[in-house]
Amino acid sequence: MRQLKLLDYPTGSYGGPYVGFGHNDITLEVVGKGRRIIPLLLKRLEVSEWDESVFIVFCLRKLRAKSAESQLREIQKALREQTRYTSTPHDITLDDQIQSYLKERDSW
Repeated sequence: MRQLKLLDYPTGSYGGPYVGFGHNDITLEVVGKGRRIIPLLLKRLEVSEWDESVFIVFCLRKLRAKSAESQLREIQKALREQTRYTSTPHDITLDDQIQSYLKERDSW
């Protein structure tokens, strides 16, 4: 879990206002822990900085963590109202990850 905080957020865009990315060694390890890690990810998401939050949401998507929906909606609202992550310049990748989660959730 601590390694998620240390991950380098991928920079560079393919023309969009967000960066697309996939698994890396650390996210594979986190997701490999299975559903039992979901409560730890949700707890960490309460205090994580923007970069770490992107990877946490990515992992929650891959784990198909239905229980994350309300917390992710709160984060999405905070992003849009600019009440969280205001000290770090960022693009819309976190919001995109949350939107992808919400779209996929219905099919789980």
